[in-house]
Amino acid sequence: MQNSVSMLGIGALSLIGGIFALLNPLAATLTAELLTGYLFIIVGVLMLLSILGDDSWGSRILSLILGVAVLAI
Repeated sequence: MQNSVSMLGIGALSLIGGIFALLNPLAATLTAELLTGYLFIIVGVLMLLSILGDDSWGSRILSLILGVAVLAI
């Protein structure tokens, strides 16, 4: 019962957020861009940290190149 009530609350918040996004597309666009940028930064840092756990030099170099590329985007 508790799970269905929380899912109903999340659905209501999503509906309100969607209506707000339709009424204010500029704020919705800026929010989506900021979230995407933050996710790219997090993924890039995690890829650079994965260098420490890699076994071979080839995978370390590939992780380094891809991590820097994701951070540059």
